[in-house]
Amino acid sequence: MQNTTLDGTGTGATINATKNGDYYYVDLNSVKTEYSVAYLIGIKSAGWNQKYTVSSIVLYSSDADGDYSISGSGIMTSSVTAALADESATYYNASGLTGAATLNPANPNALIVAPAGLVTRDDNKNIVVDGTCANLVLTDGYPFKNFAEFTATSATYTRSLATGKYGTICLPFAPGTGNYKFMTLASADGGVLSFAEEASPKADTPYLYRVADGGTESAAITASSATVPATDLAAGTTAADYTMKGTYETTEFGSTDGIYFIKNNTFYHFAAEGSKLTVKPFRAYFQAASAGAKELTIEELGEETGVESISSTVRSEELGVRSDVYNLSGVKVGSDYKGIVIVNGRKEIRK
Repeated sequence: MQNTTLDGTGTGATINATKNGDYYYVDLNSVKTEYSVAYLIGIKSAGWNQKYTVSSIVLYSSDADGDYSISGSGIMTSSVTAALADESATYYNASGLTGAATLNPANPNALIVAPAGLVTRDDNKNIVVDGTCANLVLTDGYPFKNFAEFTATSATYTRSLATGKYGTICLPFAPGTGNYKFMTLASADGGVLSFAEEASPKADTPYLYRVADGGTESAAITASSATVPATDLAAGTTAADYTMKGTYETTEFGSTDGIYFIKNNTFYHFAAEGSKLTVKPFRAYFQAASAGAKELTIEELGEETGVESISSTVRSEELGVRSDVYNLSGVKVGSDYKGIVIVNGRKEIRK
């Protein structure tokens, strides 16, 4: 049994070193006190009494280059551990690392920018090295933000969408169109919003979308060699008095009028009455320049979709509990109306 003094722990503690063959092994209990981990370092027996400095991986700033910046090598400090546990964090600039590290953010969509060969991640995704991410995988419901353009060799996003249903979507990469049909807001005339098919969808752009004819519902949306630009969702897509805006984070609206959204194939007009509206990441909403129309109709390629042509002013907790009856033009009708009607977002035939 030998003793040696450890530098770099902030304690100056004398600790035990146990000889095993050509090496002495040190149980760094004093390091555990400061860093909440135990660490072993092998010291060549010929120089067992030399002093060794234990370096650390540290959090050195939170700035415009990302949510957190990480540098150094060796032992993970508590500040880095806390940063990785932050589910709202979307971007870790680890370009300052000089040693290997395993980084597992709580947010599965978080990007890690790192030097080649130094960072591992248990799910083996969303690591950017020299401007390339081999495997970009976006998990629905978690936030995303990119601070510097890169190329994704493979990009994937999955969300449940049944055949015949419409949804809104906004992705940080240009999605492939094989399985889904993407439509952009083309015009607005009174209470009619018209959407035109987008043959080449773009990144950071909001769309109305549905499963394409012959497509598979809830299939992953993918792209190869996709450019992922620095996130910029400010502009949206505007037609007349309406702007369609995407979001990559959970967005809440309180006492706000002029907000419209699609849920369960129903177009709703949100006017808060002591409630709030929550829009999840990778979706879009519509904002009117003024209070907007009380009834909206959506057209796809000049033809009424009918399914989501209803609009109403509701409290957020009342969504999906509508009992009003409308015709295919979005006009509210009485109980004696005959023909095709829409109730709670579903078509019915009344004779």
